[in-house]
Amino acid sequence: MRLLHLKLTNFRLFQSVDLDLNADGLIGIRGLNGAGKSSLLAAIEWAMYGQRRGAGSLPARRSGATAGERCQVELEFSFDGHHYEVMRNEKKAHLKIDGDIVAQTLTETTKEVVAQLGVTRDSFTSTFYARQREIEALKPQTDEDKRRRQLEDLLGLTRLREACKLARQEAREQQLVVRTLESEAIDQEQAKRLLAELEEHVKQHTPAVEAKRAEKEEAATRKETAWKALSGARERAEQAFTAESAAAIAEAEAKQAAERAEKTAAALQLARDAGAELEKLGPAVSRAAELRARDGELEAHRQTDERATKLRERKHAAEKRGATLADQLAAVAPAGETPAALSLQITEAEEAREYTTARLLELATELPAATARARAARAHANAVSEIEQLAPAVRELAELRKEQTRLVSDLVACDVEEREARRVLKEEETHREEIERDGEAARCLRCRRPYGADFQKIILEYDASMTALRTRIASLTSRAATARARQQVLSLRIVELAEAEARKSALEAQVASEPAENADALERQSELLAEQQTRLRVEHDQQEEHLKELRRRRDDIAASAQQRQQVEQALREAVAEAELFAHELAELSANGYDAEAHAALRKELATALAAEERARSLCPRAEELPLLERRFAEEQEDAQAKEQLAQGAREAAASRAPDRDALTTAQAAFESADRALAEAADQLKAVEEQALRDSAEVRAARESLEQARKQGIRLHKERLELRYRSAAADVLKDYNAEAQRRAFPTVARETSELLAALTRGRYTEAKLDETGALELYDDGAFHPLRRFSGGEQDLANLCLRIALSRSVSRQRGTEAGFIILDEVFGSQDLERREQLIEQLKELRNDFRQVLVVSHFDDVVEECDLQIDVLRNGGISTALPHKP
Repeated sequence: MRLLHLKLTNFRLFQSVDLDLNADGLIGIRGLNGAGKSSLLAAIEWAMYGQRRGAGSLPARRSGATAGERCQVELEFSFDGHHYEVMRNEKKAHLKIDGDIVAQTLTETTKEVVAQLGVTRDSFTSTFYARQREIEALKPQTDEDKRRRQLEDLLGLTRLREACKLARQEAREQQLVVRTLESEAIDQEQAKRLLAELEEHVKQHTPAVEAKRAEKEEAATRKETAWKALSGARERAEQAFTAESAAAIAEAEAKQAAERAEKTAAALQLARDAGAELEKLGPAVSRAAELRARDGELEAHRQTDERATKLRERKHAAEKRGATLADQLAAVAPAGETPAALSLQITEAEEAREYTTARLLELATELPAATARARAARAHANAVSEIEQLAPAVRELAELRKEQTRLVSDLVACDVEEREARRVLKEEETHREEIERDGEAARCLRCRRPYGADFQKIILEYDASMTALRTRIASLTSRAATARARQQVLSLRIVELAEAEARKSALEAQVASEPAENADALERQSELLAEQQTRLRVEHDQQEEHLKELRRRRDDIAASAQQRQQVEQALREAVAEAELFAHELAELSANGYDAEAHAALRKELATALAAEERARSLCPRAEELPLLERRFAEEQEDAQAKEQLAQGAREAAASRAPDRDALTTAQAAFESADRALAEAADQLKAVEEQALRDSAEVRAARESLEQARKQGIRLHKERLELRYRSAAADVLKDYNAEAQRRAFPTVARETSELLAALTRGRYTEAKLDETGALELYDDGAFHPLRRFSGGEQDLANLCLRIALSRSVSRQRGTEAGFIILDEVFGSQDLERREQLIEQLKELRNDFRQVLVVSHFDDVVEECDLQIDVLRNGGISTALPHKP
């Protein structure tokens, strides 16, 4: 494992940290006490395994972070040739391997990290991560077995111990399987004899079946022959249809080509006609400009003359309209009622109608509510009544369920007792056969002494015991059958009553959630409100009609006054218009306009303009003449070629016509053969069904024999499996013992080598006792670690931790990658620290990265990558640099 990148957000003392850890060798982390050095390493553990539980665990979230800010750690590392990315915050986490997400929750991420690395949190902190003041890989437990199990777990021996335990358990389970199969096995010889007798009986009825089967096969042969003929006819018919389709397509293409040629010929003729017509229109087109100018002059004279005529007509119309309006004004009479009196009556009528409308709106709300309450009260009363009716069924259901529970218990007891009786009966039958076979030499199952002359008496005792067991088994079988029959009856009745119970529960819930009210009183109240609503609606309609009448009278008076005003205004406007038209007419002078000459000119101009417009439309068509001549020649050639192809296709289709007609004959022959086969199959089925009914016992006997064979094969396999499992359990037991004998010395030897190098030969040998406690060799003997100074104990424990890290990595087939040492130099003097640093540098073959946390400058300055942790105002930062 190799650390690549670490990013923190609001973790412990750090608000935001982004560290590039992709470096080999020693990585030193330096800072004052309390600055947060250990928090950087704790973030690695938190990202991989999550929050620690129990006393002493520190919260991950920075104390000054607000509720909306996330506490998050992102870690990147490489392992076994793959790139890993772990992200974890307080609510979610994920793990990516080579860019693919393999886990997306907090729990799944932790489990997947353990599965990928093969290292649990405890193994990680006991080997690769030496936390502050926890240099010891193995805690000095008072329970020696617990310390030994811890060491076995680190060395990978736990799984072997569990494998031994599992192998023994599987052997015991396999032995139970063999015994069960032996008690349930069927006698194969007896099953064979019964099958042979039944098969001989069925064989006598076989000839009729064979005859019908031969008839069916002959009919099938005829059908197959007809099918082959039909297939050939279909193939030839398809070819005929294909030829007809090709002929139709060729004819359609030839027709389309001829039509295109005809259209092009028509367009060509139109282009030629357009050219000839353009030559004829030339003189008329040349005079169009002159006629257009003369028409403009005459048009101006015409407009002046026309305006004078219109003014005289308008003046006469205005004078006539003035006389008519004077007559209308005299005919308009003044109004009798005043608009003010009618407005007062209208206001009073509107107030009365608004009061009626408001009451109707109130009733529109009150009436549905009253009706709903009445319905709810009536439903409540009906529910109470139905609950009382369902109560007996619910009581019966409770009694039936109790009886069903007793029946289930009785069935289980009968089944257990019957199995045990059958097992004992099988054992006694087997032993009786052995006694009868061996005679006086037969031995007692308990004391293993021969029966001697008493063996006949023992046989009689076994016969009596087996008879009693068979009687007991028959009694238990009958008792169980009776119980099952009663249980079926109870199950059907319970299903029926359960519906009543569910209905009663639903009604009780409904009754409990609604208050009880007087349904009759509420219904009467609802009826009174409905009557009041009907009366008010009639009154409202009458008020509306009265109000409409008042408004109509008011509108008539207003319309009469308005009409008088309009007539007076129109009369004044008519007099003013007559005077205006007279003045304008006096200002116009005569211009001698000749309408007939103008009409003759316009006719001549229209002819010239029509000729000009026609020439304009004919020009594009005349210009297409060369193109249309070339296209017409090409399309004529294409039409002739496609007509030749169509003629060939028609001839080919005509030659295939008989094949199409032959398909109907072949289809009829096949259908006849198919009906014959169906009739033969029905007859064969009837005979076979009769034979099957006769051979039902044969099938049952054959299935019994097959079951006996399968039981024999399985029993042989299970006995063989029992021998294999027993042998595997013995081998694993021996291998476990040998692995334990080898594991402890290997760790002790590597610990000794490291300790000798760091102490310059002062301590050259270390060992682990039977409980896993570390001992050092000094003054000609091994001594417990507590005999030595604190610095020597820390040094020995550090060497043991490094040796364990190597062992854990080897047993997983990967390199150790890195190790974290948090303040492990505190008890060492300057010389010992220098030796330890040099030794750690020598461990690069095993640990490409060694993370060292220390407040000693002489330690951090020897590191290849140095990280300074600074704290300012309660927030820490981490600054990496290389020396």
